[in-house]
Amino acid sequence: HAQVVGTLGPSPTASDACPLAQDHALIDKASYSDAEQSLKLCILHDNGAVDARYLLAYALMRDNKPKDSLAEYTAAAGLRTPSAEDLKNVALDYVLVNDYTDAEKWMRASLARNPGDSDAVYGLGRIRYTQGHYPEARDLFLKALTLSPRSSKAVNNLGLCYEALGREDDAVAAYRKAIDWQQGSAHTSEQPLLNLAAILITRNQADETLTLLLQAATIAPDNEKVHEQLGHLYLLKDDLPKAQSELEHALQI
Repeated sequence: HAQVVGTLGPSPTASDACPLAQDHALIDKASYSDAEQSLKLCILHDNGAVDARYLLAYALMRDNKPKDSLAEYTAAAGLRTPSAEDLKNVALDYVLVNDYTDAEKWMRASLARNPGDSDAVYGLGRIRYTQGHYPEARDLFLKALTLSPRSSKAVNNLGLCYEALGREDDAVAAYRKAIDWQQGSAHTSEQPLLNLAAILITRNQADETLTLLLQAATIAPDNEKVHEQLGHLYLLKDDLPKAQSELEHALQI
């Protein structure tokens, strides 16, 4: 159920000798490796370029290089106190290395500085859910929804909490909201479709389950869990050739 917390890098400033507008543009285009090389060159020429260091740390985090990112955040923090946004990104680095104790520590530190940050509240909810603290995670996702109404990712994760707490009907309702709220969004996720399908398949609602899983496969064709669930569904429908095809696809992925 992993979902990336939506977050932005540091804002461009003119305090460094290095112009960072091009590097921000590269990051906006998800060209993280190119931004990394450009920023490293900048730092090579100006070791005290603090804004460049913070931006490099962010680019490394987004490029799934959490250890390198943490090292760069540490170096940057020696030059300037990190912002709430920086601390949030440090927490996300720790999530990527599966260190949820430190992830919780730094996400709480971020929230202490900016308690109204809905993404940080959501991020702490994800961390506490992963740690198995479902009631607290539920409350955090509810708070995230007060800060960011109609957040499909927050209500989807609220559904996960309800499911973990044995409130299956509430989970179904939450997943349906998540599916409805993400309609027309540029960042549609397969997760609420998959989560709802996983419940409905146990309730013998095969037709709706199939519709949900086919939609999920369209959104995320390389998600092996979607094809695994399709395989199980086709087995229940006694369509063995399709079941075999979907399960083989899942294994290939």
